[in-house]
Amino acid sequence: MARRGRSSWRTASAWPNRPVAKMLRRLRDQGLILREPYRAIHLTAAGRALAERSRQRHARVLAFLQALGVSDDIARRDAEGIEHHVSTETLEAMRRFIDGQG
Repeated sequence: MARRGRSSWRTASAWPNRPVAKMLRRLRDQGLILREPYRAIHLTAAGRALAERSRQRHARVLAFLQALGVSDDIARRDAEGIEHHVSTETLEAMRRFIDGQG
């Protein structure tokens, strides 16, 4: 039996990674996911919209790096970091650059 203030083995095995559980609560509180204990996690409409914007940012950064001649493998790895920090203004400049390549 678990002591007070500690999780039981069942709770610990269900959520071995507390930061993940904390992030899921945060996403739920922001209205981005629907979740019930021991059930699948589903994106809300807002969550799907955010995921799509994120996917588009990634695709634009990746295409930009590839247009500069960066190898596919390196461009994919670099895009993973850059997409989280690039401004809307820079993304728009990347789009104009890519569009001008054709």
